[in-house]
Order: sequence, then structure tokens, then C-alpha cells
Amino acid sequence: MEVSPERSSEALQNVEVRLLGTGASAPTKVFGKGITVGRTGVGVYTLTFVESPGTWAGYTWGIDATTPANIKNHDVVVTATSTTVITVTLWDAAAAAHDLAAAEWINLTLKFVQVNA
Repeated sequence: MEVSPERSSEALQNVEVRLLGTGASAPTKVFGKGITVGRTGVGVYTLTFVESPGTWAGYTWGIDATTPANIKNHDVVVTATSTTVITVTLWDAAAAAHDLAAAEWINLTLKFVQVNA
């Protein structure tokens, strides 16, 4: 957790998530405690938290693969759709939704703020 009490009354919490592709089904969660993973369509995944992690504050991402050329020019978009659900969409180089294949991973750092009263 990154907190600067001198400059902020808000505590930033980072939640690390790693997903392993499985093709046309929900990816396998490698890590991401308290989160379940689902697939709602091609390249569209939901991360559902058991408890609300706080107020959505953004994300960073990376993708990797055994064959890096397979994920060249891909992009990841993450959206908070509720206080406990995050939607992750993987786009390929042609700007089409793309399922995460076997031996491909999405690595996410999801950022949430805990506001001190």
C-alpha cells in the first residue's frame, strides 16, 4: 500500500491480478485473492470481488506470452462496472476483441482508494 499521510488523507490499495488464457472460456486466475473470474464474450472478462476493495482509482497492465508475436500491438481496457465488479477487455492489433489464448497472460495492478473520515 502506498500512503503519504503528510500529503493525503486517502490510502491507495493496489490489487495484483494475473490471468492465464484458456481460449474461448474464462481465463485461469493465477493470483488475485478474493476475486472470481468470468467470461461474458470474446475477450471480455469480469473480475468479481468478494468485498468492495474501495473507490476505483485506475490500473496499470501488461501482457506476455510464450510467443510474444501473438500479442503484438494488443491493448487492455479495464472498467469498474460496480463497486465489486471490474470488466477487462483484450483487443488485438485489428481493434477486435480477442480471447486470451493458452500461454498468454494479462497482468493487472488495480488501484483503489480508501478514504479516511
